[in-house]
Amino acid sequence: MFRDYHKAGFRVFGLYGLSKGLCECGNKDCEAYYKHPRVSNWQHTPHWSEDQIACMEMTGQVSTGFGVLCSGYLIIDIDPRN
Repeated sequence: MFRDYHKAGFRVFGLYGLSKGLCECGNKDCEAYYKHPRVSNWQHTPHWSEDQIACMEMTGQVSTGFGVLCSGYLIIDIDPRN
């Protein structure tokens, strides 16, 4: 799905996941795992090349989730647990 958004022209970025019970960002008090970007200035994420996308996938940067930058769209996030 990550590549689908990229191919559609959206700018995408990876999100921190959870490792050994802690957020991968390194902040021991963080409770926002799977919710915050791996990159700073994510609002200015470029449209990555295919090689960069492949590298992101190969290094696991998007294996725990990804964000999509978009303008002019209504996004609905459905959480089936709630």
